Amino acid sequence: WNAERQQGSHVLQAETLRQLGGAEVIVKGHLESALTGISELERGFCASIFPHLVTPSGTKIAHTVANLAKFAKVAPEALTPLLERLAGSDKRILAPVAPPDGEPGQLQYEIYHDSLAQAVLSWQDRYEAARESKARAKEKRRILVYAVAFAIAFLVAATGAGLAIWQWRAALEERQHAVNAEAAAKRAEADA
Repeated sequence: WNAERQQGSHVLQAETLRQLGGAEVIVKGHLESALTGISELERGFCASIFPHLVTPSGTKIAHTVANLAKFAKVAPEALTPLLERLAGSDKRILAPVAPPDGEPGQLQYEIYHDSLAQAVLSWQDRYEAARESKARAKEKRRILVYAVAFAIAFLVAATGAGLAIWQWRAALEERQHAVNAEAAAKRAEADA
């Protein structure tokens, strides 16, 4: 719609949709745009709640704020501002829905539109892959630090062992010189 309006059109056209990459690309871009500017902590909250709002097959599910907070492992008060922002008219990622039967006052949220389901699942996959990649990189750095520390410890130990061997040989040589000198002194005494 925005692209049509920029071109002065008041009609949605299939050609414009095709030029923009189709509905799937537009929806994915909308989700990415809506999630731009949220903190890393809030991205973590999204990663915790999105799998509960969309099934792997792409069906949306509504949950109460209390349930979503449990999924994110935070207090409802900590999650509510994010939920409200994602449900705002500028983002439209989530939609507030009527409370479940028998639970008046329990606001629920669901994915705003079914078309967002695949984009949410795709975002979730990318988020998890990036998180795992960071964890692997962190583990590699940790292993590298241990390897360097081990190498330094090995070099210190090898140097210490080398010094000990050198001192032991020097002591042996001195002892041999002393034995030789004593033997020479005994020979000189015997000759005298």
